Amino acid sequence: MAHNASSLGTMRSIRVLSIDGGGIRGIIPARILSALEEASGRPTADLFDIIVGTSIGGIAAMALALPGEDGQPAPAEDIGAFYERHGKIIFPQSALSFPRSREDLRELIARVGMQAAMFGSNPDVGNARYSAAPLEQALEEQFGDARLSDAIRDVIVTSYDVNRGGPKL
Repeated sequence: MAHNASSLGTMRSIRVLSIDGGGIRGIIPARILSALEEASGRPTADLFDIIVGTSIGGIAAMALALPGEDGQPAPAEDIGAFYERHGKIIFPQSALSFPRSREDLRELIARVGMQAAMFGSNPDVGNARYSAAPLEQALEEQFGDARLSDAIRDVIVTSYDVNRGGPKL
């Protein structure tokens, strides 16, 4: 649909919150959103029309949009608490740590070099950084049998289907 300048002025704006992934660094947007909720006096779900997330940001998006037992969405501080409770199990330090010695660096270079030889220039293809089991257990605890259709706010969680080779929403 084409819009002219006068029709654009009457269109309602759509407020989109996009929450990045990044493993345990997902606690950063949780803290920022908690401060936003405190300043506004409203839950995040009331401040945005659509909440989008990738990876751990997708988990945060779902937590912000799904109603709890009281029918209200989880406050952002609960997301921070989720990361604090489960972060070390979901994202083990050994997978996050930087090489501390020359030997650690050599091992990392050898591992990445082997992966590059097997999977081309992208060493992440075919190699999960973390085990799925601790994450699945934490998600079961957090969400139970909740469905995307239960969300009180529009939610998009992005992913990539490695078997079919394409993005998924």
